[in-house]
Amino acid sequence: MVMNSKNLGRLIVTLSTAVLISQSVTTTTTAATTTNESNKAKCVVLKNVVRKNYQLAQDIWRNQGFVINPAKDSLGLKRWPVIDSNWFVVSQYPKAGTCLRKGASVTASVRKYTD
Repeated sequence: MVMNSKNLGRLIVTLSTAVLISQSVTTTTTAATTTNESNKAKCVVLKNVVRKNYQLAQDIWRNQGFVINPAKDSLGLKRWPVIDSNWFVVSQYPKAGTCLRKGASVTASVRKYTD
């Protein structure tokens, strides 16, 4: 009877004796995993600000440590949101849930409440 075991090697068993043929130990270096884990520790998950007032969205992102790029007019009219509270966020880049380092740039696409 031959039995295979994941970490113990191959074992041959007869009626009177048991002989261990081989045994192997596998070690794996996880340098890449450690690097990824340390990067995750340094990153901040970008909050979802879609459907929020643009002023509030900026406050949320600034509190998270991000830099806000000038907003884009979602209708393509190239208007600037002079009074931020008169606009709301229709999309954001990067998308919510993205892990970013503090100081990363974020952009909102906005639309005027009266549109």
